[in-house]
Amino acid sequence: MQLRMGVASLETDEGEAPGKTAVDQDSTPRPGVSPVPSHPSAIPLSSRTLNHLADLIRAHRNQHRSRWRRLGPGRQALLALARLRNGGTSTRLAAGFDAGAATARRYVQESIVLLAAVTEDPTIAMPRIQRLGYAILDGTLIPIDRVADRRPYCSGKHKRHGVDAQVIADAAGRLVWASPALPGSAHDLTATRIHGIIDGLTSADVMTFAGKGRQGARGSVRTPFKRRRRTLDTLKTNGHIEAMPRPSVKNKLIESAEDVFRRQGFNGASVQDITGAAGVPKGSFYNHFESKQALAAEIVRRYAHGTDHSMLRGGGSSLERLREHFLTQAGRTRATGVEFGCLLGTFAGECASAGDQVHVAVREVLDAWTDAVADVIEAGQAAGEITATRPARTLAAFLIDSFEGAALRAKTYGDQSNLIEQLDIALAALRA
Repeated sequence: MQLRMGVASLETDEGEAPGKTAVDQDSTPRPGVSPVPSHPSAIPLSSRTLNHLADLIRAHRNQHRSRWRRLGPGRQALLALARLRNGGTSTRLAAGFDAGAATARRYVQESIVLLAAVTEDPTIAMPRIQRLGYAILDGTLIPIDRVADRRPYCSGKHKRHGVDAQVIADAAGRLVWASPALPGSAHDLTATRIHGIIDGLTSADVMTFAGKGRQGARGSVRTPFKRRRRTLDTLKTNGHIEAMPRPSVKNKLIESAEDVFRRQGFNGASVQDITGAAGVPKGSFYNHFESKQALAAEIVRRYAHGTDHSMLRGGGSSLERLREHFLTQAGRTRATGVEFGCLLGTFAGECASAGDQVHVAVREVLDAWTDAVADVIEAGQAAGEITATRPARTLAAFLIDSFEGAALRAKTYGDQSNLIEQLDIALAALRA
């Protein structure tokens, strides 16, 4: 979405100090004060990002029992994000928010400190990164103004001042994790080691591709050759050249079986179907799994491990977090085919004939999912957002059952439109 705000022009009336008397475009001028001309401006910014920062500011103020502020949490969040997104001088930005330049600078610095405090350590983000087939490791220099102690922030590579940020992305280039900033003079490989990225990726066994600046990283990080590669028969090796690992047979079986089970169901799929889809001999199946039931149980737990719970831990009201979480689950089902439904629901429907291993795995996953949703509902009940007439865990089970039932209906009709409507109805029933 695009958020609109008033931005003061550079021209001011004679005798007035810039940035002191500007008002938003839709504001009413104060008596006796000549307003500075302003124009509308828009920045591409999601409401989720704005609300997340506003919630952090609001919690910070409540914790410190802050008294009256010039701008509310929402306006301070918009000011800070506009500064981070578009840059510009504090004086001009402050005029658009009818505040002083010093106040604007203080608000921006306060917001930056709050955002930096919630930066994830790579070890915390690693379970999410581990779900990727491959990861991309890269870095960038974020330009900054020159500072007094400018030597550490001067990048010899880019010939300018800035701070270094390391990022991990998926194969499509979507951001998964970003590091805290280091002085711009830090080398890419040094910055990667300081943040513990190489050790984390190697211990998680995530195949990672990086640029030439990280040659020598070793572990699971792969980098290109700086020079034209010579053939191995003419290349003198000292044992430092490692062969690219091939996907294991076990991983091939798991990935192929997940697709086969989703399309054919547990009872409709045979070991021959699974090994045929994986392109491996049937005899190799029993080198890794004692039975089809054992493979299915592992897939159920792997599917649960891939469930995104970040929405449940995010900002905003409890009902908003619950809705975002289930919409993410609906998107996951849509990505793998609405006509095949939710994989967990598919196994749950065949528990009676799938065996004890699958039955136990499905129950464990449902219990863990119910607990995660119940924690959010319990917080909503404490805040007065969600009805307290039923225990939180009972309401959590109701929500999950409603979602899975709607997903089954969507599987029948091949359309998820009713699923979203049923989800909104279920969430409305929880409202206090």
